[in-house]
Amino acid sequence: METRHYLLPSVEALESAEGLRLERVIQHSGDAVLYDTFDGKLWDAGALLMHALGELRVVGSELRAPFSQAPDAISAADLPSGPLKARLEPLLGVRSALAQVRISGNAANYKLLDELDKTIARVEVQDAAVGSADLGVRAHVWPLRGYEEETDALFAGRFQACSEGIYAEAMAAVGRDPHGIRSKVRVGLSGHEWADGGVARVLRALWDVIDANREGTLEDTDIEFLHDYRVCVRKSRAVLKELRGVFTPAARAHWRAEFRWLQQVTGATRDLDVYLEDFDELAGLVPAQDRAALEPLRTVLANRRVAAREAMVTELRSRRAVALGHEWPLYLARLTEEPVAERPDASAKIDTVAFTRIRKLYSKMVKMGQAIMEGEPHTPAEDYHELRKQGKELRYLVELFGEPLGDAEIVKPMVRTLKGLQDVLGRHQDREVQGAFVRELVDDVAAVEGSAPALLAMGSLIGALERDEVAARAEFGAAFTRFSSEEQRTLVKEAFGK
Repeated sequence: METRHYLLPSVEALESAEGLRLERVIQHSGDAVLYDTFDGKLWDAGALLMHALGELRVVGSELRAPFSQAPDAISAADLPSGPLKARLEPLLGVRSALAQVRISGNAANYKLLDELDKTIARVEVQDAAVGSADLGVRAHVWPLRGYEEETDALFAGRFQACSEGIYAEAMAAVGRDPHGIRSKVRVGLSGHEWADGGVARVLRALWDVIDANREGTLEDTDIEFLHDYRVCVRKSRAVLKELRGVFTPAARAHWRAEFRWLQQVTGATRDLDVYLEDFDELAGLVPAQDRAALEPLRTVLANRRVAAREAMVTELRSRRAVALGHEWPLYLARLTEEPVAERPDASAKIDTVAFTRIRKLYSKMVKMGQAIMEGEPHTPAEDYHELRKQGKELRYLVELFGEPLGDAEIVKPMVRTLKGLQDVLGRHQDREVQGAFVRELVDDVAAVEGSAPALLAMGSLIGALERDEVAARAEFGAAFTRFSSEEQRTLVKEAFGK
């Protein structure tokens, strides 16, 4: 349902407007707090959350629930059971809705009625300020389905329409983008720019996302902060590795070591986040009667996560991390000014450098996959893992450079087949690693009183993980055949043939 926004000279101007039949539903004065996720999921879904008058409600709807305080963050688990939670829980997932901005002033909600006293729209009026910034008076109108034209006709000519509502203006007043900060970096590149300049801009955009997610990672606001942090660290490592010719060997070695360190110090916490998030799914691999017996394993995982987080936070607040955050942006800012003698690709065009590397990575993956197929059933798991790593690097280069510089209609089918192969490889590696980790935890679980049923259930879980690993291996051939087909090779040549 598309929202209409109007500028009003006053609240009274709306209530006294001839021809508008309004029934006031609620009115209040005081503070209201807007909530959204870090990446703007609620805003984009038209389900912005507000706290006012001791309740939570979805702006523009009748969804509301009692909620005494306005905390800094609200997770799906914090929401009272009912329609409001049912609406927001799928949108939030593992994310928390964070307090974005506090609005002071007056608000009123109305029903807009037709001549038969039937509700045709909901109207909300805000006369508000954010701190010392006066936001004026705005009306937000949500027509009910089928009454859009009738509602628009009633407001047209009476009030000045505007593109943004008061909530977007409130966000802007505190320097926030209503759409949030996304982990997916999209830099507008030109094929005519030099490679070192284009690479520097992409790496700077990745660092901006890493830096933006740092506080949420340290505060453990929700587990997606660390996930997005690590994804952009991995992408930065891939660029440093694959587009080596724009850096001097010494600088490249230094920064690769620093980003490898960031990846290492955050790895254990992220792994345990995933184990705990997916615990019920893993437990679903064992017979139903054994699932409850796995609870001591969940407890051990939670305790390990506490210890891992403490170690991670210490490292991320260390002098090394602080120095990296200061020095890396400075290095990127001066990259194009460094002597080119040791940077053979610095003065090449960015599309030539990136496309050449994408083609070579794709060819390398085809050869690796063929060797895996020929070696079956005795191919080591490490070969699958290495192919998966190469696939991640290929996908990162395609996302960061191939898509903005290439033909999207050609690139998209290639990305789909790559994702399909990565899904199979990921499941294969995850099951192997998960099985090994559950074995590693046997002694910890055994130390828990009454752990015998848990140990038996863990044995059953290990067996299920091994079987699923074998099943993923069996699916590899079909996924790889699609990825390495003649059709895909032609697509790669067409998309990245410069």
